[in-house]
Amino acid sequence: MSVVDVAIVGGGISGLSTAWYVQTKAPELTYTILERGDRWGGKIRTDVVEAPDLGEFVVEGGPDAFITQKPWGMQLARELGLGDDLLPTNDAKRQVFVLNKGKPTPMPDGVLLIVPTKFTPFALSPLISPWGKLRMGMDLFIPAKRDGEDETLAEFITRRLGTEALDKIAEPLMSGIYNAEAEKQSVLATFPRFRTMEEQHGSLIKGMLASRRAHAAPAKPAAAADGASTNGAAPKPRTSAFMSLRGGMNELINGLVAQLTGDMRLETGVNALERDDAGNYQLQLSDGTTLTARTVVMATPAHVASTLLAPLAPAASTALDEIRYVSTGTLSFAFRLGDVPNLLTGFGLVIPRSEGRAINAVTINSIKFDHRAPEGAVLLRA
Repeated sequence: MSVVDVAIVGGGISGLSTAWYVQTKAPELTYTILERGDRWGGKIRTDVVEAPDLGEFVVEGGPDAFITQKPWGMQLARELGLGDDLLPTNDAKRQVFVLNKGKPTPMPDGVLLIVPTKFTPFALSPLISPWGKLRMGMDLFIPAKRDGEDETLAEFITRRLGTEALDKIAEPLMSGIYNAEAEKQSVLATFPRFRTMEEQHGSLIKGMLASRRAHAAPAKPAAAADGASTNGAAPKPRTSAFMSLRGGMNELINGLVAQLTGDMRLETGVNALERDDAGNYQLQLSDGTTLTARTVVMATPAHVASTLLAPLAPAASTALDEIRYVSTGTLSFAFRLGDVPNLLTGFGLVIPRSEGRAINAVTINSIKFDHRAPEGAVLLRA
């Protein structure tokens, strides 16, 4: 009976990247990826759509970018040889609007994630009331929380910046990343950087200003090992807070699939997971066969992992079953530029829950990224 070293359940980005690092860091190990669906990539899906009389649009069905504060997406792209295809946002047009009392209102210049870093644009903005601005400024004086205990994003933002900042800035911006309710979202799991800034600088505003200064300072070139000059080195490609790939996020999936050399099986789900007397795992597959593995990696939604692990690890199964998911859908619309009057000149519009609308954001993909729509056309995503 043959035994595979690593069985990876799930063929989305988590499963495929797990296989990549098994292959590159421990090439002596064998692996099998099992994906119940008929394609690789999971929640990542890019379609190139040809529109009559307009041309090709790059349409993202899932995430349209990765956040560079978490560097592993860019690192993986470069390892796969996709560094030249990394695509920054068009930061010259990075304006974001907030729906405020039914009208699009510009986010004040200098607001980084949720933190104001420029006084005059923030003071003059109609988005936040005078009391709300004063309350946000109190972040400079409120003592830092240093007990290491977790809290929800809503609790954290309210404690540091106040309820108005939560409603009009943090909640609509963060829901565009996680599509989660701030009252149920762990700050340590999703934005640990905020707590780190609070602990290190005593204030989000001070922490973000320090981060800006650090990024603005020119890097000192390292001396060459042989004493040669580094003046002729090619400049690094520009990066932005969010990055994508020229051909869409599916480039990352295609790059992984093209370079993985292990056993990869589509339309093969796992119906049950057991452990035998030798300590190996027996995976009962949807095609009626059994796969024996020394190690199993669950790269599935939590509820799927919970079901499979229930007989082997009931405590872990229960914890996984308690992880809450929300349903998310996207709609993409392509228009001729002349058919969209009063198009916002920015990345898009975020919509606070307090506005009572059916959607939480509209992204103007053709402004946010190059190579998303042909000349003279607009691509929107809601």
